[in-house]
Amino acid sequence: MSANKSFTFKDLTIELHPEVYEPAEDTYLLADSVVVSEGNSVFEVGSGCGLIALYCASLGANVICCDVNPFAVELIKKNFLVNESLLKGSFDVRIGDLFSVLDSKNSFDVIIFNPPYLPTSKKELVGGSGWFDKAVSGGLNGLEVIERFINQVSGFLKKKWQGLFCVQ
Repeated sequence: MSANKSFTFKDLTIELHPEVYEPAEDTYLLADSVVVSEGNSVFEVGSGCGLIALYCASLGANVICCDVNPFAVELIKKNFLVNESLLKGSFDVRIGDLFSVLDSKNSFDVIIFNPPYLPTSKKELVGGSGWFDKAVSGGLNGLEVIERFINQVSGFLKKKWQGLFCVQ
């Protein structure tokens, strides 16, 4: 990685990478909305740079997070190492799509997802490596990934719909 930007969020130092979605207003809104307690089990889907997952672990939650983007997973690991001393809960990062990184017996107090939701046609895709498109494109109707998430999420929540945080 070349010299990339970094910033501080609630005492966490977060590095960025040009192939990973950079936190924006939606990220901060979601982070400020999440309610976790020490010992909660948390799963974050599409973690990007890891800001929200790391924040939850700093509050004492036991976190599993994932992203389909290999650059994001490497960045989360790097941000974990930088912030490890601030984390009170456990932290695990995995590469994969939605719930494919879990087995059927996993269940969580809180599941967090900031989904790609922009309605996007093929001609509107940015292109390049394609990772930015995966982070923001929700397909033609904007709901492609969201529908897959909704169809699977209830099987992984300990209490149905009581610990779900999603921004759109």
